[in-house]
Amino acid sequence: MSRVRIAVAAGLLAAASAVWLWSIRANVAPVPQTRFAVPAPPPQAETRAVETAATVVKKAATTTDYAARFRDADDLLAFIASIRAAAETDGAAQYYLYRAIRRCTREYILYFAHGDRERTLDQALVLAQENSGLDPQTARDLFEQCKNIREQAPSTLTEGPQWLARAAESRYPLAFSAVAREKARELYQTSKSDRLVQAKAEVRELAIEALHSGQAEVIADLAEVVPRFADNPGAADDVNAVWIIAACQRGASCGNESEGFRFLCRMDAACQPYETVIDLLRRAKGTSYDELDARARDLGEKIDQGRFDELGF
Repeated sequence: MSRVRIAVAAGLLAAASAVWLWSIRANVAPVPQTRFAVPAPPPQAETRAVETAATVVKKAATTTDYAARFRDADDLLAFIASIRAAAETDGAAQYYLYRAIRRCTREYILYFAHGDRERTLDQALVLAQENSGLDPQTARDLFEQCKNIREQAPSTLTEGPQWLARAAESRYPLAFSAVAREKARELYQTSKSDRLVQAKAEVRELAIEALHSGQAEVIADLAEVVPRFADNPGAADDVNAVWIIAACQRGASCGNESEGFRFLCRMDAACQPYETVIDLLRRAKGTSYDELDARARDLGEKIDQGRFDELGF
C-alpha cells in the first residue's frame, strides 16, 4: 500500500481506516459478522413513505447533535451515560455508543497497547512523536477521553459490537457503512473463492444501503471499502482519493481542525497548519488531481441520482 493511500485512508476516516491494523485487545469481543445482513424494512415500509420536511430536519438535527457531542466529549464514559437511554430506541444514539466504545478500544490501543501492558501517557507521546503515522495530540485526547471508562467501567468496552448490530438493525446509514468496512477487511483474509464472492456481495449490499442517505460521512467511510474492489493497487489508490474528495465536497470534516488532517499533515513534509485535506491531496496527486476531482463530482451526482450500479464496485 502506497504512502499516499495510507495517508488518505487514515486522514478522512478519522478513527476507522486502514491505519487501524492492530487487533482488538482488552477482552473486547469480536464483531459478530453473522448478524450483519441488511435488515429487511418492516412490512409497512415496503413502499418507502415520503417523510415530511419537519421529520427530516428533526432527524438530521438529532444525528448532528450526537456527532457534535461525541466529537467534543472530554469524557466518553459521561457521553455514553448521557445517551444510553436514547439508544434503547434511537439508531443514531446506538451508532454513537458504538463509536465511543470503538474509540476507547481500537483507537486507544494503537497508542497505548504494549504487549500485555499499557503504555503510560508519556510513553505513548514518545511513540507518537517517533512515528509519523501517529499524532501526539490524539494520544493526549484518547488518554483523557478514555481514562474514566477504562478505569471505572471496563465491561462497557465489550459492548461495541452489540451496539453496532443494533444500529444496523435500526437501519442507521453510518452503521451500514461501518459494517461494510468490517466485512471488507475479511476480503484480505478470505482465500476460498466462493466465500470471496459472497463477502463482496454482502459488502456491496451494505454500502449501497448506506449510500441511499447521501451522507458525507458515509462516503468517507466507504473510501476505505470501495478500493478493495479495484483491479490493481494503482487503481485502488485513485479510487480511494476520489471517494475522499467526494466526501470533502459534500461537507465531511476535511479542514485543518480535524484529527484526520493532523495525521495527513505529519506524513507530508510540506504541510502547513492553515491547509486542508484537499490541499494535501492536491499536492500528493499533482497533475492528476483535477481528473480525480471531476470523477468525485461525477460520483456525487450518481449517488444523488441513485445510479448505484454505475459506481464501479
